[in-house]
Amino acid sequence: MSRNEMHRKTHRKKRKWLLGAAVLIVFFGSSLNVVFADQNIQSLLTNWFDQKKTESIGEIEEAVDAEQQKQTQRLQEALRPEIEKLNEQLNAFTDQEKAKSIQAIQGHADQLIANIELDGTEEKENVAAEFKQIIQEAKDKMDHVRATLETNEEASETEQPENE
Repeated sequence: MSRNEMHRKTHRKKRKWLLGAAVLIVFFGSSLNVVFADQNIQSLLTNWFDQKKTESIGEIEEAVDAEQQKQTQRLQEALRPEIEKLNEQLNAFTDQEKAKSIQAIQGHADQLIANIELDGTEEKENVAAEFKQIIQEAKDKMDHVRATLETNEEASETEQPENE
């Protein structure tokens, strides 16, 4: 064999080895890429589902909050006339009870004054003054109850706009 032929055989063997090595590298490399692609797809899908889940939860919370605000507003608007009506009824009832109580106290005091048999008018005047003072104290206490009631009404009216 000539030197050229030997050289060709050697080169052919080297080429076959290089070609075989290249085929093996491509084969194993593509297998690894498939494994990596599977892992990438899985992580992509997991990330996508997590992102969609978070977005969905946020949208649901926003929708629930918005609806809660609407319904709270609607409820307050529906109750406002009823509350005003009840306040008016309570004020009328308080006025009636106050008038009844004052009338009863004054009648009782007048009856006691009329039934007193004292010698001096000065003593009668002292007793009458005490009864008037008692009546005035009773009126003041009733007025205090009324003022407390009105203060509570005003406080509840100022709290309602804050909730809206």
